[in-house]
Amino acid sequence: MLDDVREYVRAGISMVTSQGTDGLPASIAARAQAVAEQVAAAAEGFFEWSSEARSSLLTELKLLIAGQIKEMGVASEEEVQRLTKRVERMERELKAARAPRRRAPRRASPRAATGARTPSRRKASSRSSSPE
Repeated sequence: MLDDVREYVRAGISMVTSQGTDGLPASIAARAQAVAEQVAAAAEGFFEWSSEARSSLLTELKLLIAGQIKEMGVASEEEVQRLTKRVERMERELKAARAPRRRAPRRASPRAATGARTPSRRKASSRSSSPE
């Protein structure tokens, strides 16, 4: 590696002596510009690849996690919401069924208004109707 650096320095010195000192800054600036463009293109390519790789990885992870959750039998958020609504509806129905029902107030019958009594009906008991 040290030999490569020495060769690079020697090439630079020979360039200075052959072209003179006037052309050196323009030559260095042109090379620097070319290197900067290459680095920028490489960086842009890296960022594109990184973005695509991230997106692909997220998609694969989501599919893997969804498959594992389904395999474990865990309910999805949609299923939990649907069951929650169903349970709430059933609780309301149960509460309504258990609540005492209000009866409409009885209207006075024409007999009750006149004070007439209706004969009461008695149940026949099993003793009185059984033969001895």
